[in-house]
Amino acid sequence: MIRLTILVIYALLIFAGGMIGYIKSQSVASIAMGSVSSGLLLFFAYGMYRKCYQSFLAALGVTALLFAFFAYRFYAKGVFMPPG
Repeated sequence: MIRLTILVIYALLIFAGGMIGYIKSQSVASIAMGSVSSGLLLFFAYGMYRKCYQSFLAALGVTALLFAFFAYRFYAKGVFMPPG
């Protein structure tokens, strides 16, 4: 149950990050990807609630993709979040 709670909180933080990106710099990409990513994570959280192990693996995959994207951005540009 703790994994489910952490996943829901993480999904909400991802959505909040997309909203902040849109508010600060009118970035439609931020709100779109934040919404899609958080929507997927919440969908997989529901699957985890229903005891579907594949949902856990899918949520882990989405998290890994987000990590890879932001790690690449940090490595390439030296900043975690773009200035806005």
